Amino acid sequence: TLTVDVAPTPVEFDFSTAFSPLAAGHIRVTPDAAYAASTGFGYTAGTVSAVDRGQGTAALRDLHYAPSMTFAADTVSGLYDVELSIGDLGPYGHDQMGVYLEGVLVDTLDTLPGQTVTRAYSAVLIQDGQLTLTMTDLGGTDANVVVNALSFIRTGDDSSGPRVLTTSTAG
Repeated sequence: TLTVDVAPTPVEFDFSTAFSPLAAGHIRVTPDAAYAASTGFGYTAGTVSAVDRGQGTAALRDLHYAPSMTFAADTVSGLYDVELSIGDLGPYGHDQMGVYLEGVLVDTLDTLPGQTVTRAYSAVLIQDGQLTLTMTDLGGTDANVVVNALSFIRTGDDSSGPRVLTTSTAG
């Protein structure tokens, strides 16, 4: 029996405008990118806008913003490490941004004007073949959440054990 162990490759998204520089190795996401099975990624909820601040790295100079947004990317089920970059290199701070992965609140973030932060989340369990990132404003002085970049890499199989997916009664 031949067993091939292929090192996982990260999937990286740059949330940008249609014309701003694209970060190397990233997939461009524009604010009008509605989810489609043909691309395997896009927004499933939210009215999203974008801005390019014209300074900083290709991944951080531009951002998407909305009061609430949900982004989905197709992948195989399993455990993942996820990295999220958020913030605004312009004159605006953003507060009380709720970050949900797979429907679970994993963080509440604030950024100052001119600041971006990158957070890593490990052992994110994907069971439906799709990574789902939802960001929602949880209050505060700014009504928007922002996202600059997202990457994820598969780290293992779903080890939560067997599940009953369907039941039937005989007889």
